[in-house]
Amino acid sequence: MEFGDVDPLSAAIGFAALLVAIPGMVVVMRGWRRQHLDTAVLTEQLAGEVGKREDRARLQLLGDPSRTIDLRFDFRPAPAHNAAGAAPKSRLGEVAAYYWELQPRRMVITGAPGAGKTVLAIELIMALLANRMPGDPVPIRLTASSWDLNAGPSMQPSAATQQMKNWVTAHLVEAYRLPQRAAQALVDAGRVLPVVDGLDELDPTDRPGYASRAGQALQVFNSYQRYSNRAELIVTCRSGHYQALTDDLAWVQDAARVEIRPVSGVQARKFITARAVDAKRWQTVLETIKRGHPLTFGLDTPWRLALALTVYEQRDKKTGRFLRNPDELTNTRLGTSDAVRDHLLESFIPAAFRNAGDQSLDPAQAHRWLAVIASYLNHNTTSGRGVGGRQLSGTDIVLHELWPLAGVRRPRMVFPALLAVAWLVGFPIMLSPLSTEFSADLVLALGLPFLIAFLLGCLSYSEIWPKPHRLVLTRLHTAHGRREFAVGLAVGLVAGLVAGLVLGLVAGVGLAGGLAGGLIWGLVLGLEEEADLGTPEPRSMVRDDLVIGLVLGLAFTTAIVIAIADWTGLGWFALGVAVGTGLAGGLTFGLAGWRYVALLLCTRRRGEHWLPWRLGQFLDACYRAGIVRIASTGYQFRHRELQDYLAHHPLPAADPSSDGIQTGGQSSHH
Repeated sequence: MEFGDVDPLSAAIGFAALLVAIPGMVVVMRGWRRQHLDTAVLTEQLAGEVGKREDRARLQLLGDPSRTIDLRFDFRPAPAHNAAGAAPKSRLGEVAAYYWELQPRRMVITGAPGAGKTVLAIELIMALLANRMPGDPVPIRLTASSWDLNAGPSMQPSAATQQMKNWVTAHLVEAYRLPQRAAQALVDAGRVLPVVDGLDELDPTDRPGYASRAGQALQVFNSYQRYSNRAELIVTCRSGHYQALTDDLAWVQDAARVEIRPVSGVQARKFITARAVDAKRWQTVLETIKRGHPLTFGLDTPWRLALALTVYEQRDKKTGRFLRNPDELTNTRLGTSDAVRDHLLESFIPAAFRNAGDQSLDPAQAHRWLAVIASYLNHNTTSGRGVGGRQLSGTDIVLHELWPLAGVRRPRMVFPALLAVAWLVGFPIMLSPLSTEFSADLVLALGLPFLIAFLLGCLSYSEIWPKPHRLVLTRLHTAHGRREFAVGLAVGLVAGLVAGLVLGLVAGVGLAGGLAGGLIWGLVLGLEEEADLGTPEPRSMVRDDLVIGLVLGLAFTTAIVIAIADWTGLGWFALGVAVGTGLAGGLTFGLAGWRYVALLLCTRRRGEHWLPWRLGQFLDACYRAGIVRIASTGYQFRHRELQDYLAHHPLPAADPSSDGIQTGGQSSHH
């Protein structure tokens, strides 16, 4: 067997060294980007993106913005250290004016479940954006559950401030695609106003104490400073949770706590009349609410009212016939607020899909799939478990971070297992044309692909939380993008030249292979998404990560084919090594996407947790139907009540509207 001048052992060492060096190349490349940052321009761009995102969120939560409930709220003073300027009461339409009068501008929005805390926070964000002056901070909404707290009673103000800054910076990088350096510059310059949504979601209990995660968060908030003053801050939390913390002498200091009032009977009747197609169908409900019936308390939040209208405004798409009669709400079996809640929630999913016009999904099956996710999230909340030093979220559904649902180890084993299967299948095919006359060099050559596969498998398993990547060809449309592309190309060529010279000396691989690999690697680095401000769709992140892995795999394959062109006597074996090693090496850089694929492979129908094969498409359909909402880089259930209901009711109830006949009264046509 002739190998020319190739020493397979040295080649193996060289290839392994090259694979280890590649992440360093990425770090160097990213360190050269964005040498000059214009925080004023970035702030304006960020404000525009936040406005678009929050406007979509407001539209999903409120529907027609001209027919919303003008929520009332009251100032609830803390035992001490309240913000100055807090008026005794105000309403949704004047929340921005209320906030601007506070000194310092720190506000805590509390209320019952479904009272409209997030709605009030979003309305405040939109009003602040609409009246921004140059230099004003951009309000950024963060979900409290995404914060991996590390606080303590002795934390110094500087450390607490830095922890808060790190969290906000990470959110800007992940949710808005800002580069790390740009995000950090905005936060350090005080151009970001944190709006922490859902402080109550940090703990499984409804009575968190001083040492709870929420209590730790309050310690950080109280030490969060801008120069020598308390930094601006907005927080939302359920009233019961916040009062329990206050009773334990933990609250946001130098802030104004406001509490949203329950929706009054007058407001509820006005809202139903404004939103219903035919208010006469609701006459019995309106009269019942007017008399102070228990139904009044069952529909005393915007969330419950939205549920009721979703369920009872369903219409047959062909005939226009209403499918449910709202008189059902006056049934004596719905004599408590909880009974009304459960009645509406059990009918919500089929009604939501029907109102969205989506007939591609079976609502009963969708209920089961959503229940699997809800149970997983609730288990994370109650157990407080973590993986790889990160606490698992109890609310966020991020596709490339959902894999622990199928187990902590099994999904991480999928990629190494696929590598092993590929080599076991391909090895006999590649080996068949070779001579049976073995030598020490041949044994080493045969071991090369296994060594590389082993290293890649170990790398993929040890990378617990891989970050997704993205290629953007439109980067070449701008002068700045072309400059970054040129820098990436130059870095790739230099790295390829060095690699080609080194590998050429130790393994006879040749300069051509190094230059080819460097050229293609430079193309990828130059086009990789790193600094284009925007709000990615949750589904696109895993798709783009898989694409960049495939592109890199083809790049590595091309480079290796060129590099071993002078190897003689190996024939198809050499080509197989090139293709297998190249694709495996490249796909390793799409680990976030592969971790999502691993989740799908581990959640098939016969398994303990069954999810749809097209999970991203399914969740997107749920988003369009108003069942889930987009939060940062993932989804959340529309409301925590819906998540809790699904977790405790994994099997769907019978859908009374499935027969297309209105129950409880006469149908109406329009």
